[in-house]
Amino acid sequence: MEDSPQPHAKGRAETSAAGRAVDAHMRSPGALYIFAAFMLPVWLIGTCAVALHVAILPLLTARWLLRRLLGPVAPPAALALDIDVIEHAPAAGVPRDVVFLIHGFPDCPAMWDPTVRALVASGYRCLVASLPGAQGECMPTPRSPQQLAEALHTALLRHEFGPVTLLTHDWGAAYGYLLAQSHPESVHRVIALDIGGHFDPRATPLLTLLSILEYQSFLALSYYMAEPAGGFLLRAMTKAWRYPSSLRTSAELTPDMAHHYAGAIRSEIARVFSGERKPAIDFAAKVPTLFLYAAHKPFLFHSREWIMRVLASPGGDAVRMPCGHWITHDKPAETELLIDRWLEETEALLKPARCAIER
Repeated sequence: MEDSPQPHAKGRAETSAAGRAVDAHMRSPGALYIFAAFMLPVWLIGTCAVALHVAILPLLTARWLLRRLLGPVAPPAALALDIDVIEHAPAAGVPRDVVFLIHGFPDCPAMWDPTVRALVASGYRCLVASLPGAQGECMPTPRSPQQLAEALHTALLRHEFGPVTLLTHDWGAAYGYLLAQSHPESVHRVIALDIGGHFDPRATPLLTLLSILEYQSFLALSYYMAEPAGGFLLRAMTKAWRYPSSLRTSAELTPDMAHHYAGAIRSEIARVFSGERKPAIDFAAKVPTLFLYAAHKPFLFHSREWIMRVLASPGGDAVRMPCGHWITHDKPAETELLIDRWLEETEALLKPARCAIER
């Protein structure tokens, strides 16, 4: 019998019972599973891609020399961080709230289509961001997570709706936390899927840390290697992770989409050398927060501290979903029901003095 979503049991007076409830959100697979099902396939794919790149390096060098000899080649224009936002409004009446949706890697705005239809039908106005590179655009220079968060905030301000509810997934969650940290006046609720706003390396098993470092380094490498080796690496890894082809086919994936990893690693290295010790993402969850995360994956991207922050937020809740990383794809009906119910339950917590969302 399949699992059902497991929300945290609130209202328990005993500290030990509350602690056990938080611990329930920290269950993860064993070391053998992480090594066999994740680390080994990633290492094999990455090694093959690097070998391919080294093998064709003379050809790539010769192509570069020929282009230089035949004439100057204009460098690709740097992609301006002007993020497109697609607006969806209810057919009639004043929207109940504005929901700002931010996708992750290697997704595009279309991943939110079923969610947007459900939200609009319930009376919410939706703003769907399209992150740089998501539509196959060239990304000559990777940008830091902070830069992308600021670009998202700039895009949000253009719509002048006042504070919004964030609905984010994967890298979109990371950028959403940074946006809310830097501009708390722009966010009055947060719904995050599968990526927490606090991650504690000290409390994380070494094998998990090595797995994260391994796959993120290989994806950053795919960005720098470009086609064909980088494309092979990216597409092989997403296939090994069983990325839903209904969301996006392998042919649509390009190495430039992995710029998130290259930008984040560069940013972290710069932070270390600058002597910065505080993590870049450390969201306090002072606003109502809903956190949905996948149970069927090698490791968790949240800490015990994060679960405690979520549950302590006004109307906050954490739900363990019986599915993989792409929650809205694997459990669309359950996810939409949970989100709609939580939005309705926390509506009364929003400040009455808000900017008008009706034009």
